[in-house]
Amino acid sequence: MLLKCPANPVAEYLATGFFIAWTQKKEGKMGSRMGEMHKDKGHIRFGTSDETPAGSNGESPSVLLDKIARAIRVTGGVADRLGNSLTYHAGSGRTRVEVKGIHTTTLDKQQVRKVVLIRSELSSYTIENRGMVLMNTMASLGAMVHEGNSERVSIVSRVSLFRGDHDSWRLYLPLITCSTMFHATGLLNAIGSAMGIRTARLNLSDDQGGPSRWSGHDFAFAAEKLEQLFGVLSTAGDDGLTAELPWEPGALSAMTGDVTSLLTFDASAMHPALGSGLFYKLELPLHFEEDELVFFANKLNEVEFESIDAPPFFGAWCSQLGSGRLCHVGFWPNLLYQPGTVLNLAVWMFYRNRQAVAFISNNRIESANLKADGTL
Repeated sequence: MLLKCPANPVAEYLATGFFIAWTQKKEGKMGSRMGEMHKDKGHIRFGTSDETPAGSNGESPSVLLDKIARAIRVTGGVADRLGNSLTYHAGSGRTRVEVKGIHTTTLDKQQVRKVVLIRSELSSYTIENRGMVLMNTMASLGAMVHEGNSERVSIVSRVSLFRGDHDSWRLYLPLITCSTMFHATGLLNAIGSAMGIRTARLNLSDDQGGPSRWSGHDFAFAAEKLEQLFGVLSTAGDDGLTAELPWEPGALSAMTGDVTSLLTFDASAMHPALGSGLFYKLELPLHFEEDELVFFANKLNEVEFESIDAPPFFGAWCSQLGSGRLCHVGFWPNLLYQPGTVLNLAVWMFYRNRQAVAFISNNRIESANLKADGTL
């Protein structure tokens, strides 16, 4: 078996993703609002608040981390604060949240002030490169990556914070808090379920066993706006949406011979650990040999985690290796529903697709140059 784990695996993880503030900064449109995290009847819920973590400027790492630590302690967890970092202890691993000052100007003249890195160390687990690609097909928010050149495993996420994005804190605070507290459990439970191991569903919300909160209205709204903003063709239904994103300049649809990536949303999918919500997948149009799939899936996860001017990195690049296809997948539970999030996520995936075009075009390697494990 590719996954080597202790007899009673326990770790931490949830899965959700909001690239809203990044989109808002890049496009000057499409915002959203989320509130603070509270505990209610044993569940996590989000209330509403106009307070930014740092009061007037909304950019203090210490205030952000203090709020995360307070939310963790309310639920009975243990969190240590040191400088611009926080460490959460749970189960067999630990999750570290670090806020780094960057002060980098992007090509479009925006200034990245800080980068928030979330890393859950799974010291009891080792996975080889092919196994990593398969395990990430069950990712929700974080991606499994190797620590350096070893087979030790971490689950990682990243978000970049731009100067003047005061509202982004109220968007990212619930996201980072949930990722910190549950960064591993959701993925590991999903892997266990796929292996036939009975695992408990996380206790997130009263409706996690019912229908998805995302509905036909969300998908219809996203389809309309995608066409207006980018000329993207899509089809919306009661339970999902499909859209074709251009792989080549000017591409519209594979039906007319164009080369396009396929973006799908599915509100009928049930996650084994997170329950009801919204599954999404970006599938690239290229066919890869298996060694290439292993190389690009793992490398893209590493590159996205280390990027600065990029959509927040939540979810994972992966592949069902026999398919020849490279995908990025994720899942949001009902807990994280907000109106407009289908559109926001579609826009973030539009930019992720564009970045994948550039990365793969510049790094396409013949399979003969790759080692048996998918490395150079």
